[in-house]
Amino acid sequence: MQYLITWIEGEEVFYRLVPSLNIDHSLLEGKNLIITQIAEEQEQPEQDQTKH
Repeated sequence: MQYLITWIEGEEVFYRLVPSLNIDHSLLEGKNLIITQIAEEQEQPEQDQTKH
């Protein structure tokens, strides 16, 4: 599972893509974080998108 960590410093937006939440939190201390879990892609059967 991967995670996207996003934060703002001044007028700039920063992000970091990490494989787990086992990160050095001291690097991000004092920041308001948005943590988004990125689901792994799964194969889905093709569906007929034709409308009748």
